[in-house]
Parts: sequence; structure tokens; C-alpha cells
Amino acid sequence: MRVLLLDLNQTLSSNRQEVFGASGRPGGYGQAITDVEQYRGPLIEWLKGMQAEEWEVHLFTVRKAKHSDRTLESIRRKTGWMPDNAWFNDTGIAGENAARVKEILLDRVLESCAPTHLYALESNVNVHSMFRRRGVPHQRGDQPLPDSASLERDSHRSDP
Repeated sequence: MRVLLLDLNQTLSSNRQEVFGASGRPGGYGQAITDVEQYRGPLIEWLKGMQAEEWEVHLFTVRKAKHSDRTLESIRRKTGWMPDNAWFNDTGIAGENAARVKEILLDRVLESCAPTHLYALESNVNVHSMFRRRGVPHQRGDQPLPDSASLERDSHRSDP
């Protein structure tokens, strides 16, 4: 199994600040996800291609688990695409401590998948440090995206 761990808030979402800004409106954060959140089209197309190359895509986010259904429905409705799995924050730890939350979630992933079979797209540098310590290849989501063959050849890629 080969798995792409996909950050939501700063990598897949193209307008994170607008979503958070709209969360103070009637309907709150959940409504902001439905009405405001948008996703990066070129990244979605790349993810579809990677799935065609038999990579699983796992959404990997500090967003609270109570928003999982609404988030996944928003992604499906707006893009026509869905991840193969999703890891939302059910830890009780605030999302501001993203590295700790994602470390706990990563421990769950590592129960069935070796670090060298993972590749993460992540924008938070603190989470990069955690991936580095755990031996998980990763890069920022705004860097040029590798093709499947590149990931196969270099299972130890990481950000500079």
C-alpha cells in the first residue's frame, strides 16, 4: 500500500483564511465549509492521477472530527473527487498544536503502513519536523508535485 497524506487547511483548501473569517457568521464553521471553502483544482487533478497509479489518498487534518462529514461532502460536491480515507482530529487537542495532533494520527496510520510507503503534502513546518523524525517523506503542497515514478524511485524525499 502506498499512501499520500494530504493536509487540508493550507494545502488542499485554497482559501483557508476566508473560511475561518466566515466561521463567525450564522451557521458557524460548518456553514463556512459548505458555503465558502474552495479547493485547489490542479492539486485535485494530480491526486486523481495518483489514485489512478494506485496511490491511496488520505486526507490528514487537524480539523475537528465533528466537521468530517460536511468537509468530505463539500469536497465531493465542489470537485467531483474524494480521498480514499480521512483522518480528522478526534484527539481533544486543539488544532493550533498541529504537530502533536498529526503525530497521534500518524501513529494510527503507521500501524498498517511503513513510513517509506507514505508521502505527505503538508504546509506546516512544525509538522515537517515531526514527519522528518518519523522518516516520512514529505514536501510543501505549493512545491512542484512529483509524478508517481519519481515517488517510486525516491522513497526518501523530503523538503529542503
